[in-house]
Amino acid sequence: MSTATATATRSGVNNFSNGRLPRGTSWLLLAGSLLVMGLVFFLLNIDQPVANYNIVAAVFLGAVLYAILIFVVASIVEGRRNATDRFITAAPCCSRFWSTVLPGSTSTSSRSRCATSSATAAAPCMPSPEL
Repeated sequence: MSTATATATRSGVNNFSNGRLPRGTSWLLLAGSLLVMGLVFFLLNIDQPVANYNIVAAVFLGAVLYAILIFVVASIVEGRRNATDRFITAAPCCSRFWSTVLPGSTSTSSRSRCATSSATAAAPCMPSPEL
């Protein structure tokens, strides 16, 4: 008695059909998101000096784009639950970046402006509200 069962070989497994993202997809999506946002900010800043390039905003928005992309791609391949897990692990990175790096970058630039300006005791140098 022989049973004719089809066994799949390991080399013939399609990662998109078995509900798992291929290895390295997360890193490729992150690199692509950062590259896209870097290019967008470069194109927006093309007629201005290099000193006006806002790398902090480019990285932050790249991380936000990554969180959105990883959710969409994972929901297509892995399903809604795993996509939500991936989004929940990516979202705190954006929040942490927002709360630690952005205030530090604006306070550093405002300190350098105050140090070079002629601020007096009567009119102290106030930091600019812009990023």
